[in-house]
Amino acid sequence: MKNKFPGSQYVGWRQFNVAVNISLKNRYIFIEMPKVASSSIKLLLSNHEVAGLPVTVKDPHPRFFESTFVKPYNLDEETLNEIFLPSSGFFKFCFVRNPYSRTLSAYLDKIQTLPSHRKQILKALSRGDDPDTAKISFSEFADALMLQQEFQMDKHWRSQYSNALGGAVRLDFVGKLENFEDDIEFVKERLDIGLKTSDFVRRPHETKANEKLLKFYTEKEIKIVKDRFAKDFEVFDYDTSFDF
Repeated sequence: MKNKFPGSQYVGWRQFNVAVNISLKNRYIFIEMPKVASSSIKLLLSNHEVAGLPVTVKDPHPRFFESTFVKPYNLDEETLNEIFLPSSGFFKFCFVRNPYSRTLSAYLDKIQTLPSHRKQILKALSRGDDPDTAKISFSEFADALMLQQEFQMDKHWRSQYSNALGGAVRLDFVGKLENFEDDIEFVKERLDIGLKTSDFVRRPHETKANEKLLKFYTEKEIKIVKDRFAKDFEVFDYDTSFDF
């Protein structure tokens, strides 16, 4: 079944299994979105999955074969396609974020701190610097975004449209980080989750990007992000104007 599910070509088969979280018991599919409170949402959902058992899930991102969720590789092709159908009764949802703040957050969290992620950007820029010591400005990171194809991009800055499987899945609900408290409450009510959201909020990679936008963005980076992630602005109804 590898790479046969519509939309998996955008993210690759491994990432497809990481990002797609299926509950057969509670009949929902959550497609996680890196840099959009995914740790907190997965912890909440994971503990809902084990409700009634004397355990607490503490790791929001285990290896996919240790997950509390059913993963695509666990299912045969026919069953996987069936549960993604609009008529399946499965509640399919994800959360998204303004592309301007998400892109900056990815830069602050991954490029400024992790050599493994800097290596990808250096390659796109055709630079031979040592990833352990290389300095990459936000402007250079933006340049690299225009040089990478979707399938080449790391999940933390790949377009949210592609991470959500490029329209191959009809989502029942798209929550927004900017309206997180209300939107997560809607999900909890829909799935009959009685847990307190605050008990599962985790911010291991918080960058406070919203507070730093004016420090990093110039007209150049605004135009690049607006053009590169045009589909995100359009599909998820974000205003392209840089008004913060």
